[in-house]
Amino acid sequence: MTNTIKYDVSQDYNKEGGTDFSSSPDWCVAIFRLGRPVSYSRKDKKSIPGNVVAGALLRKEQPLIIRSDILHMSVSGNKSSCVETLNCVLKGMNNYLSADTCLTGDWIFAWMHTNPTDTVRVIKALKTGQPANDFSSGLKFVGRIHSIRKHKAVIPSGFKTVQYQLQAVGFEELNTSYFYDPALATSAAGKDVWQFMSQIGLDSFKFLSEAHQSAGIIQDNSEEYFDKFLDIVVGEGAKAVVNEVGQDENGNRLAISPQQDKEAPYAYLVPMSVANTLGRSSLEQRKGNNNGHQAYGYSDILTTLTGVQQYKPEDPLPAHKGFLPQIKLSGTSNRLRCTERIKGTFIPIEPVFINTQLWSLLNQFKNPTINEIYTCLRPDLAGDIMPTIVFRQIPFSTEVIEENDAMPLTRFLSLPRWKIPNESIVDEDIGRSGATRFNFIHVYGQVAPFQQKKEHSITDQMTRNAPIMDGMNVAVNGLRPYMSTVACSITDIVRKDGARVWMEALADWTIGSEHTLNGTFNCKGIQSPIAKGDNIQVEDVVYHVESITHTCGMNGDYKFFNTSLQVTNGMLEDQGNSVNAPVYPGFVFDAQNENTGNDSFNTKSNPGYSVDLGSNL
Repeated sequence: MTNTIKYDVSQDYNKEGGTDFSSSPDWCVAIFRLGRPVSYSRKDKKSIPGNVVAGALLRKEQPLIIRSDILHMSVSGNKSSCVETLNCVLKGMNNYLSADTCLTGDWIFAWMHTNPTDTVRVIKALKTGQPANDFSSGLKFVGRIHSIRKHKAVIPSGFKTVQYQLQAVGFEELNTSYFYDPALATSAAGKDVWQFMSQIGLDSFKFLSEAHQSAGIIQDNSEEYFDKFLDIVVGEGAKAVVNEVGQDENGNRLAISPQQDKEAPYAYLVPMSVANTLGRSSLEQRKGNNNGHQAYGYSDILTTLTGVQQYKPEDPLPAHKGFLPQIKLSGTSNRLRCTERIKGTFIPIEPVFINTQLWSLLNQFKNPTINEIYTCLRPDLAGDIMPTIVFRQIPFSTEVIEENDAMPLTRFLSLPRWKIPNESIVDEDIGRSGATRFNFIHVYGQVAPFQQKKEHSITDQMTRNAPIMDGMNVAVNGLRPYMSTVACSITDIVRKDGARVWMEALADWTIGSEHTLNGTFNCKGIQSPIAKGDNIQVEDVVYHVESITHTCGMNGDYKFFNTSLQVTNGMLEDQGNSVNAPVYPGFVFDAQNENTGNDSFNTKSNPGYSVDLGSNL
């Protein structure tokens, strides 16, 4: 059995652990109201003159903190989408259509707790400008308001009710469109276009031109492309200016503003108070100090975690660090690289990036056959909960497969996990699905732009690296193929075992996956920073979290806080001495190493149920 970091979420209710999940849920929302909401002159047909950094100022010095007005709030996110959503129903006691309360584009944070003590602690931090995103803070959402609507109704008795519906979106900055037109940037008309647009184009095309010269020669450059385009479009953030700060007339250190260092993100200025709430407050990291106006860039509050995740749980670590894989330390605290790099080589062949969303650009570099990219809120190196992009190998490798030096793997059971006690689960729906059945695996190397040689053809690739097949399963269930093309180097295409390691890893986590469990767990609210992409354990089965929804609010006089987890790839925690295949839930291995049924599996919490085969005969 793998020695893995585990965190018991019952500690959210009972610090010593236990079965008492009674609580007094509480919650709050903070809205940071941006200044200069009206910035375009319809008379002059252009932006109103002024300091760009002033766009990150606030209409009100203190954030608007909402607590008792919240009737219902939900926060949800899925690995298949980069955005997260917040929906909140508010009482009609305040006028939320007033610009003094909130406007679309304002920053909004949300916290959910199992007790009012933590809510009071967060509110105190907000009022004093202190960070409010530590491991136990209950931070569930960071984003910007998308819409606010008023709903008034008159019931038959003549009584009027007023409620407001607020919707917010997190990580929407990653859906921004990449725009660059060389003709516009170099024309006289281009002088009126923001300089950062031309700078984006110059930076990216310079980078691609240099990369094209070594196309197909270098190997596994996906992480470099990911980092570079993130830097080009949203800016490098604090790491770009740590060693580039100048001095004012009095000799004091002065951070460089976005205008001065020509970074891209004019559209991504972040108010100081937003950055402070996320723990970004040191002078060395400030992104602006222009005429008294201070602001960060979005890249300053964004953490990235890239690479093949591997863990050493034997090292004694604090809880927050136990959820981080082995990191290759550098001078940048918000760009975290695993010690093993992502497998995949991107070939720059005249890409068309005009009017393409940044998230779509980043996904071009991921090699979806074996890698994934998603967003979440999770602890960083310091244990602070930060908006994070995770770019990693799919973590479904079993304990059975032998690791090839050419393909480092992330073992599914090595991932740290959140232990969910049975007593906290109020509803579960789990089972198996034949939709996940695959029995024929083949991966081709990317042909273009190398199709001019015979050894690069699909036919020759299949000859060198034959498909992997479960013949017995095909005979019983018919052919269920998984075939994919991956971006790789010339070496991977022509080497006899080049694509083989890709196929072996893919076959390990797909063939037999119809025996794994998937479904949904609804449980008492989890205040700890559980995130999509994490693993959970329920009884003796480990699952992978694909999506999370946190819900809190009032039901009459009753306050509730629940968490819903959509899970896949349920595998037994104890794999015993399995040799040929993993031990799936509901199975055991007998003395002959053959799979047999386990009739007592997953019945511990069934009310009044016992296994008695004789009564069914």
